[in-house]
Amino acid sequence: MALGVGWPSLAAGASGSKAVRAPLEGKAGAEDEDEEDEGEGDAAALPVTAGDHPTRAPAHADCGFRMPLYEHTVERGEHLGIIAGRYGVRHGELAALNPQLTNPDLIRPGDKIRVCPEIFPRVIQRVEHEVRAGETLGAIAATHGLSMEQLLEQQNGKITNPNLVRVGQRLVLWIDGGL
Repeated sequence: MALGVGWPSLAAGASGSKAVRAPLEGKAGAEDEDEEDEGEGDAAALPVTAGDHPTRAPAHADCGFRMPLYEHTVERGEHLGIIAGRYGVRHGELAALNPQLTNPDLIRPGDKIRVCPEIFPRVIQRVEHEVRAGETLGAIAATHGLSMEQLLEQQNGKITNPNLVRVGQRLVLWIDGGL
């Protein structure tokens, strides 16, 4: 699932990821801006991941100036209820924020849904895996933090016998990439 307006992109490509590094706003752990530097080094040089210190766009008027507006791209199999749950909002809030949806129960992959998230969205990374000699689906699933059922479901019926995979066969996996 693609990240949208206002949130950092953590996906570096189809097969890898890099954490976004956000600059600290002063010394690490500093409570008071007036504190003097005690030789602990330049805090801006410390690596900070998006989960530790999210970098966000400014709060948006459509979100009551509470948070940035996020644009979610609908993926295959999603409906407003799933999208609402992912962001911690109600189905009706999404429908109200998206007047372009003439029928909120009928959305298609690729549609853009505006969201004022209450939950910091998780990045879902698309990973392509080529089966190597000696690999099993169970081992591939475990390597990527998936259950065998999740891996099979993600293949959309292309694997009819989980005990029969070919060397060179390409699998598309959707992995939770964190916040």
